Amino acid sequence: MAKEQPKVLFVLPEYYPHSGGGISTYYIQYIKALAPHCSAMKVIVGSGYLQKTDKFDLADNVKVEYLSPDLYNSYLQKFDKFSFIPEYKSNIAAAWAMWEQAAEGKGYDIVECTDFAMGYIPWAIHHATPLVVRLHGSSGQIEINEPELEQAIFGDFCRSTETLLLAKASCLISHSKQNAEFWRPILPATKIEYIPPVFEMKLTQRPVSQKEDFAMICGRVQQWKGPDVLCKSLQELQCPELEFRWIGRDTVYRAGRSKANQLSQDYPMIWGKQIRLNAPLPTEELSTLQEKAKYAIVPSTWDMFNFTVLEYMANGTPVLCSVGAGASELIVHSKNGFTFGINDSKALAQLIEKMSNIDANEYDELVNEAHQTIKNLAGSKIIPLNLQVYQEVIEKFSVSKLNNYLASAYLPTTKRGYMDQLLDQISLKKLSAYLMNRIKKKYAK
Repeated sequence: MAKEQPKVLFVLPEYYPHSGGGISTYYIQYIKALAPHCSAMKVIVGSGYLQKTDKFDLADNVKVEYLSPDLYNSYLQKFDKFSFIPEYKSNIAAAWAMWEQAAEGKGYDIVECTDFAMGYIPWAIHHATPLVVRLHGSSGQIEINEPELEQAIFGDFCRSTETLLLAKASCLISHSKQNAEFWRPILPATKIEYIPPVFEMKLTQRPVSQKEDFAMICGRVQQWKGPDVLCKSLQELQCPELEFRWIGRDTVYRAGRSKANQLSQDYPMIWGKQIRLNAPLPTEELSTLQEKAKYAIVPSTWDMFNFTVLEYMANGTPVLCSVGAGASELIVHSKNGFTFGINDSKALAQLIEKMSNIDANEYDELVNEAHQTIKNLAGSKIIPLNLQVYQEVIEKFSVSKLNNYLASAYLPTTKRGYMDQLLDQISLKKLSAYLMNRIKKKYAK
């Protein structure tokens, strides 16, 4: 007997039409390929960073709703106790607002959330619907890999929440083997699956003689994306004629200083001269530029996956990829691309030198093998693996009784005055000194 097609609800922090982030890139591909195999599908999109009034339908009857700003604001008032961690407060409020907007999942066989932005919280607390959480790189992981931002309190609360509540999911799925291995010892009793991503894209190829003589890097300019590693490599090479284009936006590095500013100060002969920072581009323009580049670099010291690796492969551009990026697992060194160790600027410098003088036949072979890698990520091959996991989760699921002791930390409440309670624990002397210093900083700008 044929199995019934599932009714799937997605609760995501980003999705179509936004296409710049890894989560959105993943789900635009995945949902398009999955939809024909589902009897109903709905996507609720939002987080503490994103609320809209948009509602629309996509092909195969995929219904999309963005998190209502009014509903979000009503829940924001119910988490006064987290006012001292604004980013955590905004995301937990968004999670509960989306839970209400989704009618608590009624009418759906399974709900899928992401670890990032913590949209899974209400579903893990109530455990009334089978829950799959896709591991894309959690807020706790991101904070611990970028300590320069000095958000340790936010990071600690996220990691505590992740450790307690991800364990309540029916199944966790990662499209990076090393990310799955990261979580297994942290959540030893939780089922964690590795399933490669769906990635379908038109394959293009130019001989190296028709490529433009520059290397390309796509991503935000931030610590764990590895710009320092690339700068150190170019310092070692001392080949100022080589051109590198970094496509992405600048980010905060430390108080009053951006990452690009830090790079231009620490590497004045490299950043802004050899490495040119360009603003983010629309998808089609970015793809055209990727096709023109002679080669691409992903120098990340940590990256849950990094979909630009697959974009480069599809566009016929060989990739030099740090093993710190999960997508490096799809690269067989010297066969369909090149890999180098985390923070290994010398190895990267050697690969840059190799690509500057690469043989045309070797170049074509790299591209051909990379194209085969992309073909192996077709929906026809990957979707059955996901459907099998969904089916197993649905069949084995049983509703759990609400754990009030645990839930009390995460449930919305109308109680107020938590910030006053916190400030009451601090001496007037410390408060006065802090207030004076803050006033001085404000008016010194």
